[in-house]
Amino acid sequence: MKSIFKLLLILLSASILSADNSRSEKWEFFFTPMFIDSNEVSFDGGSKVDINSRSGFGIGFGYNFNEHLELSLLFASSNANYRGTIVNEDGSQEDYSSNIYTSSFNIAGTYNFIDGPLTPYITGVIGSTYVDSGVYTGRVGSGCYWDPWYGYICSPYAETYTSTKLNYGASVGVRYDFDNMLYLKAGAGKNWIDFSGSSSNDFTVYDITIGATF
Repeated sequence: MKSIFKLLLILLSASILSADNSRSEKWEFFFTPMFIDSNEVSFDGGSKVDINSRSGFGIGFGYNFNEHLELSLLFASSNANYRGTIVNEDGSQEDYSSNIYTSSFNIAGTYNFIDGPLTPYITGVIGSTYVDSGVYTGRVGSGCYWDPWYGYICSPYAETYTSTKLNYGASVGVRYDFDNMLYLKAGAGKNWIDFSGSSSNDFTVYDITIGATF
């Protein structure tokens, strides 16, 4: 029985290595569920924000110049609850809690180490992140949207503090290309958001990518 099992394992390995699933000179489209670990971000003056762990998603497309090198564009979004402490100029503190929303547009470069269906990879990312703090400014704005029945509808809304920041990061993982144009990737890495006057602004990100080449 052990000999038969070893023979089946060898045949399976040979079939994987001989599969015609080259990714060279192919486009790909992908969807990426993500999990971002919790983190406490500290600011100059003693203020801090404790952001809970959260799930997110990404969607994008890319091009494989060869078996090793890929360039892609990725849109990602997430939101999370958080608690914060503001230290005022007189030394007094104010505690608050809210929900933070982020969306980012990134350029990613990936290097696949092995010319084959199963390969480890390393990815570098740089982009721009929009951050909505969920904290009200006290001002009231007006927003409009199109309704197919009633036309343009405008209504007031409470404005929140928002900002757009540089983000960058890197990750490592494993990719497997099936012979039916589908592929899977699993990775882990760090993403930094360039908050002014802050420290510990790195977030650990775990992701699983489901994609197709064409």
